[in-house]
Amino acid sequence: MRLTANLRRVAIATTLAVAAVFAVSNAAYADPVDVEAQRLRDDLFVASVHSRTQDAQGLKDLVLSAEMLGYHQRFPTKTKDEILAHAALMSQWYDGHLDGTDFALQTYEALPHVLTMMSAWPQAAVAAPIMKELLEMTVAPVGKAYGERIDQVATAQFSYDQFERFYPVQDMIWRRITTQAQGDPTFAAAWDGNFGSRLGVLSTATMDQLAADPAIATWMNVNALLEHAANTEGYIAEARSQIVSAITRLETQNAQLIGQVGQLGQQFPVTSTTTPPSPATFSAQRQAAVDRQKDIDAAGMAIQALATALGFADPTAGRIVGGVGKSLMQVATAINKYIPSIAGLSLTQALTSMSTVALTGNILGAIGALLPVFADGPTPDQLLMDEIHRLRDQVGQLATTMTSRFDRVDHALTVMYGAMLSRFDEVIGLQHATLAELTYLEQELYALNVKVDNWGTAIVRALAKAEMHDAIVAINWGVGHKYTYNEPIQTYGEYQGVVNELDVMATTYKAYNTVFFPFVESQYEDLDPVTITRAFDDDDTGPATAIDYLDWYAATYYGGTRSSDTKPAAIGPWTTSARAYARMVAENPNYAVQVSETQTNGILAKGQGILAAARRFSVPRSTPDAQGNRTNALFTNAMAEYRTALQSFSAELGAIRGANPDNKIYNMFGNADQPLNTAAQLTDPAKVGPCTGATPSLTRPSTMSITQAPSALQFAKYAHPQQPTVRLCYTASFANVETAEDYKFNHTYADLDMTFKIKVTWGGQEWDYRTWHSSWYLGEICRSYVTGAPGGFCNNLTYYLNKWDASYLAGFTAGATTQTDETPATYARKRMNEYLTGRQKAYYNAVVTALASPNVPLFAANTRLTRAVAMLRAYTQVGFAKAMSQDELLGLLTVGGERLPSDLYGINTMSQAFLQAQTNYAGCALTGPGGACAEGAQLVDPMANQATVWNGCTANGAPGASGDPVGDCLLGIGQHRTNVLATRYEAHSRELAAGAYTEGLPDVVAIMEDLTLANAFIRHA
Repeated sequence: MRLTANLRRVAIATTLAVAAVFAVSNAAYADPVDVEAQRLRDDLFVASVHSRTQDAQGLKDLVLSAEMLGYHQRFPTKTKDEILAHAALMSQWYDGHLDGTDFALQTYEALPHVLTMMSAWPQAAVAAPIMKELLEMTVAPVGKAYGERIDQVATAQFSYDQFERFYPVQDMIWRRITTQAQGDPTFAAAWDGNFGSRLGVLSTATMDQLAADPAIATWMNVNALLEHAANTEGYIAEARSQIVSAITRLETQNAQLIGQVGQLGQQFPVTSTTTPPSPATFSAQRQAAVDRQKDIDAAGMAIQALATALGFADPTAGRIVGGVGKSLMQVATAINKYIPSIAGLSLTQALTSMSTVALTGNILGAIGALLPVFADGPTPDQLLMDEIHRLRDQVGQLATTMTSRFDRVDHALTVMYGAMLSRFDEVIGLQHATLAELTYLEQELYALNVKVDNWGTAIVRALAKAEMHDAIVAINWGVGHKYTYNEPIQTYGEYQGVVNELDVMATTYKAYNTVFFPFVESQYEDLDPVTITRAFDDDDTGPATAIDYLDWYAATYYGGTRSSDTKPAAIGPWTTSARAYARMVAENPNYAVQVSETQTNGILAKGQGILAAARRFSVPRSTPDAQGNRTNALFTNAMAEYRTALQSFSAELGAIRGANPDNKIYNMFGNADQPLNTAAQLTDPAKVGPCTGATPSLTRPSTMSITQAPSALQFAKYAHPQQPTVRLCYTASFANVETAEDYKFNHTYADLDMTFKIKVTWGGQEWDYRTWHSSWYLGEICRSYVTGAPGGFCNNLTYYLNKWDASYLAGFTAGATTQTDETPATYARKRMNEYLTGRQKAYYNAVVTALASPNVPLFAANTRLTRAVAMLRAYTQVGFAKAMSQDELLGLLTVGGERLPSDLYGINTMSQAFLQAQTNYAGCALTGPGGACAEGAQLVDPMANQATVWNGCTANGAPGASGDPVGDCLLGIGQHRTNVLATRYEAHSRELAAGAYTEGLPDVVAIMEDLTLANAFIRHA
């Protein structure tokens, strides 16, 4: 009652113009505000019912409510029971003609399909005014006062922007429902009986009842606002307070959502090695998103209602608040609906989630929603500008959070988000924007959609052709004519002129003109598949445009069957013309119905031809193969070709590397301390000779061994061109020699000094790497007469050495002391590393040269590899277009950060890896012996500073490894990613076989849906 009393006071008030914008001026406004009670009440009803109609059931309630109103418009004398009986039949028809895949669609995607299905029921009230209005809003967005129609027709952003496609429809229908009910008790009773009582909101609910709805009261205090209606200043201040509160809460929600995106992104990164989330995790995230969306919708609708209320005091301020609120709500909704996609990585259910394309389209839409804020009047005050800046910062934070994910799925998304933020900054910088400025920014936003669309670039290229000129002129004049010229198309003849041009472009010779695909089948054998299948180059070809070529190629090289169907239309001219044609039909139903249906059917037939040709590529096996797989022969053979090409590339690397000199066995890419094979290892002799001289060879003590020489020395003796000498030898001498003389004899006393050693000789230098030393007191070794008379004895070294085994070996073995000099080991290690590094550099030089030499086998192998990847990518983009738009792993492995290694379209994974390896060896001058680096060169890691390969990466068991760490890493990566990609093809092939979803180029499917809907509605009516 309190609200009613407030409205009574407002009703008798007069209003004066409010000159200020949203900010409260210093002047005290004593004037009352002329609150339009009915409009505010209707806004509250829309907000209330909107919060109760979510997802598939909400879509059904929305569409059947519109149809009930349409039925009542057509048959106004029908009783409540008759209306309810009709509604029951309509509900049965609805449920009986939709399946699980329809219910799984996003609501904005499902709307055209649902309406088309409904129009097929003869008793549906399709001819009613409300249904005609619904048709136009569904197929043709509301025209803007700026920007060309061709921009709006040529891009598919409208297909992804749920705010443009669905929210205005909800607003219109719920507003029409309550407007009709408030003046029509029969309709009110019917709607309340079928919908209102179940939803918990009656069509004739009072302001008091609606304001008390928790979905509204949580965000908006209607009574507190109306209490200030007698004073403008107080009213604006209260509205300001509630708006700021609602916006702040919604911004807080956005920040939390972005944080959750980051957390889930870390938990489930887009990599080929990520453990997929469980279906339970995905379901929990999806339900959480549904619950959050109720709050987001309630907040957004409350802000719109507050904007309406503020507009009673200041229309400009109300418009500004509405634009900011809509943009904020759209960002929140886009992020919230995208979150389940992250938790649905590789799951079948994720095909029903919002894709990165849809996320991007909605963010772009949110920026575009701000453009009207800056038109026709002063720019927002500082408070709202602060909110807009915060929203921009949140979009920037989202872009930062998503950068790694976007980079991995498709780097173009990261680039596009950077450009999008620049456009956002330009929007914020607007002051008293002119239509020219708004037109420019609108065109810039549409240009960004080129990166959102599946085939946006191909369409833009097509539009640049002279053959499209007449169609562009027709589109700019005819589509949205009543918005552009403030009047409908005046004559049927004018309408015919537009649609006939569109029909010619979509169905006749123009759609197949050589300018769009300048080749015929007799030329196909001579074409370069890589050039022809490039999706985003400067030519007019591309996977979708080259469908007929792809069909021929599959039949020729991959075991496919050549299609006998007519060559499909070119994607660019058909999509542009067909989308414009659908809008012309929806906007001009009275003229459209006069045109023969054969014209529409002809355009639809060409679209169906595109879809049929594309779907041929992914059609699963009719029965599983011996391993239970459903992936068809095309993709199976294309994958096999890539694997074979990869192994062929590796084999050519092995051929360039060749055998080691003298067929020595070792790892050229190892270092001087690498494990040695048996042939390279030194072996001990049973006897050890003297280092110099001719003394006898001695039995080698068991504690000394030449195998104790470091591996670098042994390796150098085996493989280095200078082949140093490494040997065991001994030196023997008398030590501590003393002489004495008595009356008769001269006596000589000495020790036996023995040293065994590992002696290294390299380039004129000698080192004793390791020595074993021991000595024995021999006593008297020589005695002679003082007189010089004959007799006495003198034992030489040989005398004692001949006693080695019996007298000295055991003692030496047990007690010899050891000493080591690492100098020769260090020297050998350096020289050997210089030699190996030199050989490595020479190898990478040869590989880089070969990759740039067309007549060399490695170049041919790389060309084959690149061709295999190009064809896989093209067939995936066309044949699995729907799956690719939703499955991040599929995008990751074909166009994203883990694409199959190749040199394709400027992303030269193979060549760049070897170029970087070559660059890493820049410090090595090949001036040493046998092609070694000059002395002083350091070891080089060919894997350093690499962008596409990494340390620790190996062939991982892939067949055909060459031993080159770079080549083997690429081989292992390719093998792993091919295996993962095969699982994605198999998963989607099984889904197709089971009927879980239907493939098709999304843009073509959406246009077909729109045109079918528009045609069905006007023909039914």
